[in-house]
Amino acid sequence: MRSFFTPSKQNGILPDFTSDRRLQGSREARSPFPSAGNACANRLAAMRAVLPHSVPGECAPAVNGIDVDWHVKLARSCRGLPSLSAHRIMPGMIPASSHGTDLLRILLTEDRRVLLCGPPGTGKSTLAAQLADALQARGRACGCLGADPGSPAFGLPGAVALARREAGRWRVVRLEALCTLDAGRFRLPLVAAARELARDHGKGTLLLDGPGVVRGVAGRELLAGLAGAAGIDLVLALTRGDSPPLSAELSALGVEVVTVPVSPDARRPGKRSRARRRTARWDAYHAGATESALDLALWNCIGTPPPREAGEAWVGRQVAVLRHNRTVAMGEVLRLEGNRLVMRSPASDLAGDTLLIRDAVRTAEGVLESATPFAPERFDFLPAPGPELARETRDGPRIVGRDGALDV
Repeated sequence: MRSFFTPSKQNGILPDFTSDRRLQGSREARSPFPSAGNACANRLAAMRAVLPHSVPGECAPAVNGIDVDWHVKLARSCRGLPSLSAHRIMPGMIPASSHGTDLLRILLTEDRRVLLCGPPGTGKSTLAAQLADALQARGRACGCLGADPGSPAFGLPGAVALARREAGRWRVVRLEALCTLDAGRFRLPLVAAARELARDHGKGTLLLDGPGVVRGVAGRELLAGLAGAAGIDLVLALTRGDSPPLSAELSALGVEVVTVPVSPDARRPGKRSRARRRTARWDAYHAGATESALDLALWNCIGTPPPREAGEAWVGRQVAVLRHNRTVAMGEVLRLEGNRLVMRSPASDLAGDTLLIRDAVRTAEGVLESATPFAPERFDFLPAPGPELARETRDGPRIVGRDGALDV
């Protein structure tokens, strides 16, 4: 195994660790700080910067995932974020690298494309904002691609947004509508939208704030899809355990992967809280909105729109106006009268050729949620019982019994 630290000029043997059976033998210790000439750097080098240069196979489990304290240099830029007190480098997942353990220094080396992934409520959006502020304070440009349509940190719910960090706030540069809050179900449109927005990102580091889908087929496909769509070369995997979710898929990406321990104070907001937040963001977007009527006969309706004869199923649906497959505006359906769709939107220009509608809808309670799949009629799978079903067969009496609480 190779070291992932920049060698210092003073490499040597640390005898203090030779008494530990797991670390017996002469190993070359390397400092992550080449200029470790002052007391602080020496303390870090002696106490926290010990990683083996080469490790025998039987010792690998003892050193795999060594915690490296890095808050000394980054805390000034990311003060107030407990989850940034340390990060863990996973040797089995990271290819050989010349970067040190200081995450900020990794990002300052060159413009990177960084995917932040992890379960919901682990602080991905907070971490993205803190890193962007730290980079901006050092004169480096930084953008963020928000790819969580259900709980966006900026932009609109039901969309993917590209933003720039300016004066401690995100300023949305461009937005692509999905008209869904379900990143797992509509993962292919999400990846396609992320690819388009990533192409629009100019100079500077790009942070991709991924959705919290980390299980099952949806999680696996989203991880690989977003990494490829945005040209990711570094993954920050936020995790509460020893290894992040989808660790095998992370290793297979072939890029650097750094796990970031989640703060014990980090909590995912409840379902109602998330619904209120995205609804408030959606309502703020519609401040000053006006009504417009569109003739559906003149538009291409794509996505998963309900049947036109079921006008009540259209009410409250998110709708996006597209022109040449680019989002022009988003709005909300008020009613459908035949082929006449009445919507409200704050945008004055609704010139387009396509309407996108999926399952994001304002419910009767006034909150923005995912609509239940539309069923035009009730299905009856079994015929009503009749006299012929009650008769015993001519082959003899029916076999009856009981399996737990079930009569057969």
